Amino acid sequence: MGQTKQLDLNSLRINNIEIDSLYDAIQKPSDFDENLPALRYFGMEISYKDLFSNIEKNQRALSGYGVGKGDVIACALPTCPESIYLFYAANKLGVIVQWIDVRITTAEMLRVLRKSRPKLLFIMSFIIKNTPSIQKLPCESVIILRGCDAFPQHVQFWFKLGERLNGRRVQSKRKGFIYYSEFISKEGEFPSNESCLSTADDIACIFPSSGTTGTPKYIKISNKAINFTVNTGTLIDPAVGDIVLNVIPCFTGIGLIWNIHCPLSKGMTIDIVPHLKIKSFQRILVKSKPNHVFGVPSYWQFVLSQKRSKAHDLSSIKTVIVAGERMGIGFEKTVNEYLKANGASHSICVAYGMTESACIGCLRSYFSEESEGSVGFPHANVEVKIVDDNMMELPHHQNGEICIHTPFLTSGYLDNEEETARLLKNHSDGKIWIHTGDIGYMSEKGEVFVVGRLKKMLVLESGSKVFPSEIEKVILKYPHVLDCAVKGVKTKGNWVDGLVVYVVVEKKSISVSNYISRKCREDLSAYCVPSDIKVVDELPRTPSGKINYSALPD
Repeated sequence: MGQTKQLDLNSLRINNIEIDSLYDAIQKPSDFDENLPALRYFGMEISYKDLFSNIEKNQRALSGYGVGKGDVIACALPTCPESIYLFYAANKLGVIVQWIDVRITTAEMLRVLRKSRPKLLFIMSFIIKNTPSIQKLPCESVIILRGCDAFPQHVQFWFKLGERLNGRRVQSKRKGFIYYSEFISKEGEFPSNESCLSTADDIACIFPSSGTTGTPKYIKISNKAINFTVNTGTLIDPAVGDIVLNVIPCFTGIGLIWNIHCPLSKGMTIDIVPHLKIKSFQRILVKSKPNHVFGVPSYWQFVLSQKRSKAHDLSSIKTVIVAGERMGIGFEKTVNEYLKANGASHSICVAYGMTESACIGCLRSYFSEESEGSVGFPHANVEVKIVDDNMMELPHHQNGEICIHTPFLTSGYLDNEEETARLLKNHSDGKIWIHTGDIGYMSEKGEVFVVGRLKKMLVLESGSKVFPSEIEKVILKYPHVLDCAVKGVKTKGNWVDGLVVYVVVEKKSISVSNYISRKCREDLSAYCVPSDIKVVDELPRTPSGKINYSALPD
């Protein structure tokens, strides 16, 4: 793990250079070879020299379209070279980037764009069908990107020819819609602005929340929050030339902050996987030979479900971070055994945080049979406490809401004062604390344990309170169970009178279902025993890999 640092929170200096913007952080301290690869993308390598050249081209193009400091551009893009160029070009100009989930519906796209009112909307060609006409959009132009835009011209030719032959090409003659190649071609007409216009306290980007329990909210994060977060040094131990396997979308906080900005500000190489199919994760992991891997438990769940005829060389791995979703201790132990058997010298680290806290909170870098539910200890410059409904701090081992205080917290949700007031609260100590909505407790040593999600707490007709995660934790220990989710059914007002568990198993059979049902009756309190067990092929997930409880069938 990286060395913990206590930072001067008034200003950030790297190599004795003051850093204000995200662009500053990747450009000013660049004392490494500019010919080192910054990005790997479908077999191509893009050097740091070419990275900055492309950022410059995008900056000029944005300026040419009248985009300047304080403006907003919206990006409905997966992680690809162009999304990275655009992000840092916008940051250099002092422009806010509104990230949009590429799986967004037309109605949700219109809702958020009417809030942020961007000058330009950048979208991938494969989601153009979800994009309303320009007359309905509160932006001046829509720029269409294709998966081939980063490739050499001769490769692009064959890609575009295939689009035409298969009738997939989107006509840019639609009013207000242009291709990225046309957008970037204007860059030569406009002079470069050498100075960076972003300041530390400016909003750098707006992220969508995961939306697992309702309508997504949009989280404002500043340059300062992101730069200070990646310089606490507690998640990874970076070295120039290290490889980060990037499988988490750039429109999520952990994808942008830890899988893009952290590596580029430390001289590392990002191996980009723009659209991960979980079934491909093991193959990509072996081929990439990364030093650092961020992911969610479902990635490793699939790896362990595969029959392996030979060992994999994972000796390059220095860090495996798992976040975003709970991980049973038995499952974690099995993954650690797999990593060790295949040459990795480090076991899994469990991270806990929120995009609202710039994806920083707690970290557990050790394994123990007693660590069930533990997310470890707070990061440097982060305070955690457990409070009751009156915001009074609770004693050790008593359940309450987990609250986080950090200098890196969000300034609030976009155009949503009500939800911002629920999230950020001034406590009696004079500090602003994030109310995470998670229920947990703290040990005498300061170790934090997560019990469940406040919004997911179910109240039975009897008045008993049930946390699905507590039931899931028990079931995940059973043989052959790879994943599970618990949902309340038959709602009566604010109550539920039944629980259904959805399980993913190694091999479907009546005997496995009967075994799970019998074990639940043995191991759970009577009111926690599921009334039905449904065996499914997989659980629905959000783009960041969390279980999407709202998408579970009734």
